Amino acid sequence: MAPGPWSVPPTERATEARSRASGYSTPGAPELAALLRSLADEGVRGLAMEVSSHALAQGRVEGVRFGVGIFTNLTHEHLDYHGTLEAYRGAKLGFFDRLREQDAWGIVNLDDPSAEAFLARAPRRLITYSQAHPRADVFAEAADLDPAGGTVRVLAAGERLELRLALGGRFNVSNALAALATGLALGLPPERAAAAIARVERVPGRFEVYRGSGRTVLIDYAHTPDAFERVLAAARQLGPGSLTLVFGCGGERDREKRPLMGQIAGRLADRVYLTPDNPRREPLERIMEDVAAGLRRTAVPWKRLDDRAAAVREALGTSRPGDLVVLLGKGDEAYQEVDGVKHPYSDRETARRELAALESRLEPAGG
Repeated sequence: MAPGPWSVPPTERATEARSRASGYSTPGAPELAALLRSLADEGVRGLAMEVSSHALAQGRVEGVRFGVGIFTNLTHEHLDYHGTLEAYRGAKLGFFDRLREQDAWGIVNLDDPSAEAFLARAPRRLITYSQAHPRADVFAEAADLDPAGGTVRVLAAGERLELRLALGGRFNVSNALAALATGLALGLPPERAAAAIARVERVPGRFEVYRGSGRTVLIDYAHTPDAFERVLAAARQLGPGSLTLVFGCGGERDREKRPLMGQIAGRLADRVYLTPDNPRREPLERIMEDVAAGLRRTAVPWKRLDDRAAAVREALGTSRPGDLVVLLGKGDEAYQEVDGVKHPYSDRETARRELAALESRLEPAGG
């Protein structure tokens, strides 16, 4: 977001890396205004933020002026709130109307099926990016990736440059192109933007990889059909072994995506454990049955376990060296929400503990 009238010269404090929990991807309007004011007082002159479709529909960003807005993708999500995919798209398109009114930059991912709709509502100043369309302003010509990242050859602003990524997966290539396009919109030389992207470290809960006893565990926050497709496709690059998936669907959220996620799981995994993922106040039986309807349309072997820690233990305990166990949905979360209560639980800590237990069972060399 471009500096607003509240911006002040940077201070030494503004260079410190800090984080604070907000509870929402986009805070409510009063909280957001207070946050922006406090950041300005600390000398922060620019801010990157997620603007959720809920926030747009509820007016949470009223009064905020944006310098750049990005359309990354539109997937089957939040239909419990918006009702239809068209209404969900409409909320996001409203953000581009706002950008046009503010004469801000618009950035559009040409690889998304909804790109044309956003191009039609884009502001005057526009940058496109793509991994598939050479006509894009920022185009990934080639990528050499492994699970730890790699390099991407990009054509941007009429020149070729190499992006170095510390993040695996083709979806992170797309994210890097969006970041590069943003840098160009803000007037950064392409080389400087590329150097900044190279310094980006792995985000907690996003494509976290752990290894032990010959097994590989991947943890990711993916909880939509599109994210499942992307992460599971990238997971296959981690090794040739069997892929076991542990996942569930959140309660009090879009029910239509649950069988879709079940079908994707059954198509892309070799074995599946269906388990809770924040059922909240919705009956667990209904959530599980919605997902199971999709799993039954596939031939994948699957099992329901209502204790997520037990599911992770069994998935790893029955795996073999060289296999991959993928834990999707919770990412960096440290709780399991049931009936309005957040109980301590972490996929990361559970996986680490089980990997350590498997390591301890190995016979010493020469034994």
